[in-house]
Amino acid sequence: MGVYQLKQAKSYIKEHLAEDGQYELMLCREKPDLIKVQVRSQHVASKVYNLWIEYSNGLTPISGWYCQYPLAERSIWMSPSGTITVISGTSQALECQVKGGNPLVTLTWRCKGSEVVGVNLSKDSLSASRLIVPVDQTYNGKECVCTATNSTTTIGEKTVVFDVIYAPTYKLMMSPSGNKDIGAGDSVTLDCHVRGGNPIATLTWRCKGALRTGKNLTSTDTARSTLTVTVDKTYNGHICACIATQQTNPGREIGRKTVEFNVIYPPLATNIYLLPSGTETVTNGTTQRLECQLKGGNPLATLTWRCKESPRIGVNLTTSNLSASRLTFTVDETYHGQQCVCTATYSKTTIGTKTVVFNVLYAPVINLNTSKVILSEGESFNRTCSAHGNPSPNVSWVQDFTTLPSTGVLFFSRIEKGDAGIYVCLAENGITSQTRTKSFRIIVQYAPEVDLAFTNMTENTTNASLNCTARGVPSVYKFRWIHKIGSTVVRDLDDHVINSESVSTLTLPRVSYQDMGTYICEVENGIKGSNGQIVQTKQGIIFVEGSPRAINAQGRYLTEKNTSLDFNITYVSFPAPVNTSLIRYGSTLPVVTVSAATVTLPFYHKNISVDGYMAQIHFSNIETKHQGRYQLYIKNIVEFYYNFDIIISDKPDPPTHLVIDNISKTSAVISWISGNNNGHVQTFSLSYRKHKQILETSVILNHTVSSFFVGNLDMSTKYDVTVFASNDKGTSENITRTFQTLSAASSGGHGAIFGAVAGSVAAGILIVVIAIAAFKHHQKHTRPKSKPPPDRLDDNNDGLKANILYESAGPNYIHEPGPSTSDRAGAVYAMVQKPKSTTTFSQVYAEVRKPKKGTVQIEVHAEVQRTETETVDKDGLKPNILYESAGPSYLLEPGPSTSDQSGADYAIRKKVESKTSEVQRADEEAMNESAYAEV
Repeated sequence: MGVYQLKQAKSYIKEHLAEDGQYELMLCREKPDLIKVQVRSQHVASKVYNLWIEYSNGLTPISGWYCQYPLAERSIWMSPSGTITVISGTSQALECQVKGGNPLVTLTWRCKGSEVVGVNLSKDSLSASRLIVPVDQTYNGKECVCTATNSTTTIGEKTVVFDVIYAPTYKLMMSPSGNKDIGAGDSVTLDCHVRGGNPIATLTWRCKGALRTGKNLTSTDTARSTLTVTVDKTYNGHICACIATQQTNPGREIGRKTVEFNVIYPPLATNIYLLPSGTETVTNGTTQRLECQLKGGNPLATLTWRCKESPRIGVNLTTSNLSASRLTFTVDETYHGQQCVCTATYSKTTIGTKTVVFNVLYAPVINLNTSKVILSEGESFNRTCSAHGNPSPNVSWVQDFTTLPSTGVLFFSRIEKGDAGIYVCLAENGITSQTRTKSFRIIVQYAPEVDLAFTNMTENTTNASLNCTARGVPSVYKFRWIHKIGSTVVRDLDDHVINSESVSTLTLPRVSYQDMGTYICEVENGIKGSNGQIVQTKQGIIFVEGSPRAINAQGRYLTEKNTSLDFNITYVSFPAPVNTSLIRYGSTLPVVTVSAATVTLPFYHKNISVDGYMAQIHFSNIETKHQGRYQLYIKNIVEFYYNFDIIISDKPDPPTHLVIDNISKTSAVISWISGNNNGHVQTFSLSYRKHKQILETSVILNHTVSSFFVGNLDMSTKYDVTVFASNDKGTSENITRTFQTLSAASSGGHGAIFGAVAGSVAAGILIVVIAIAAFKHHQKHTRPKSKPPPDRLDDNNDGLKANILYESAGPNYIHEPGPSTSDRAGAVYAMVQKPKSTTTFSQVYAEVRKPKKGTVQIEVHAEVQRTETETVDKDGLKPNILYESAGPSYLLEPGPSTSDQSGADYAIRKKVESKTSEVQRADEEAMNESAYAEV
């Protein structure tokens, strides 16, 4: 259909309507999809034509039709024809027919002025052609013509004009579009237009989903519409859309343009929400969560946090229309009384705040100087402990699990050593089950407290120890040991001391009486004591228990018959003696009186007076029966026997056991045992001669000699030997012996050689060589011309002082029975062993005068020690070996007391030839130079 037909359609339709406006049509009973209508002729009103239409409900409602039009049987028929409306992009089928004629007419097509070729459908008496036209917008207003020709003559043509419906050729445009920022209350005009299209597009508006009416400004080729909108906050996030529709897409949009409003408006300050807010009570250490929200506003408000005046960063929980932030933190005591503030800011302007104030329940926090303090005894001191908490805490002090009366301030007016330790400040307020504590240490410096530990000791105990323990601060000590007896310092002890931290140990290697006394341990650590002194001391007295000792006593006491005798024996006993008595079997005992006495003893080379005892012994009249061996018996924890002899002054007893051995061809050794000298120094006269001859050789020997070597004798010759002893009181009886030299051949011709076999130490020897041409009785008158001084007779008359203070023989000597008992070993005393007769002795040669050729030389053998020959004397007492002091004029020699120190002055000494005894000197003076003769 064309424009013309459309314009005529209204009036043409009215012609077919009844007065009531209804249009009559007929339905086929046999074929429901076939209807019949009657159409009046446009040219003859009385003419009515029947039109059959076949329809369906599909995409093409009219599937066929037939019109009963008479002219159609003799003219060109074309369908469709006239003006038709076609949508661009579709195909339009055109059919052209001519009925009759012979030959059949030829049908040709022209579209938009150009020939196109259709499909020939002619048959029988019908010329027919079909043309499929692809319609686009270029066909709009154009036509397609079907021309019928018979030979070269055109017999007619039919035309169809296209009214092409097509979309606009330009895009839909709108301004503004997209996102539009706009303040609430502002107005905006939206302009929407689209150019081209057939027919022109229809523009409609929708805002917030509702239709709006715009202003139509459509022109010939452009559809245009504007819409003015006053925006409020409800438009935020909503759109206004311009919608274009057109027949090319019936019922559908061919274009849409939108604008989304971003409405700028502030939120209401009253909408700020904070949870929790106000005052919040919370326990220290818990996790607190704060949430702040503000609804509305565009853009949304910015939420920020400040706690304790410091900015904090929360977690952003903002949604499309809600500003939200969450702040999570751990509450401690510093939050007490502090606040957290949520601030809402819009466009850099604060629009409101919300606040929460914390009431934090927290355990006490202690404020205490915990540094240690070092004080000296007597100083004052104070230290304060404070604490804060919620609720307010109680403060107290504790030391060694004891609560002190002090509260906040710990105060000492005068610090004592017992105040040292760790002091704990406690604070509690019931928030937690645990009490808060802080502590500090007080160190009290004080001078050492000294303890001395030891026990009483027994002599000869080895490695006895004394322990000195110091307790003070600081615990760095300097120790010193002092040994005193009374007020006398015996020694400072440096050896055998081991210091180990707070203990000093003094070890006594072997205990003797010299170790008794007061021991003082001095300790210092640099701190003055309460006495104002740096050095602190502790002392204790050690008692050494041991055997009693005789001090001032002699081994023998010389007296005359029928006189009284009084003498004293002083001794010491530790502990005090329980029994003191005199023992002699089978004899009447003298009166013994014991009293206290002061005795001087050597203590490590210092002579010190100690308490001792004195036994006073009294004989009213000395008789022969009183002579002999006595024992002073003293008992404390052990038994001690001191042996001494009572000797009645008389001439010496004769020597005994004259023995001649080691006889050879030209020599022999003559030995004897000395008899008792009866209180006076004795000499020995020895002479020998050929048997029954008158001429003899004699020698005078001192009391130390008991063996004599004779040489240059004749072979196989018998000799007579005579020995007797002499002292100031007279001469003993002679003892004689005969021997014969060996008979083997040998060379001779030498003069006799005289000598003495010495004991363990060479002694001074008085040698007189006498050539005698007189008779045998002459030798009885050969004696010293002078006696020793009377003051020398008190100690054995040998010029040597007797000493009976015995020293221990030390660990390296064999125990020998001492003078204690006869049935068990007593204390160990120094002894010099007498060598056997077969021992090879050291030989000392003394040249009296250098003799002429043939002069007799004397070899002297000296023995220092004399021992008793019998195991028990006639008095039934156990013999006691006493050693005599060598006297003050002799050189000290190490004695047998110990292996690591020199022996005491009671050991044996070597006599120096240059200092002979008084007796020797007297004997020498008695000798005459004429006594030397050539043999």
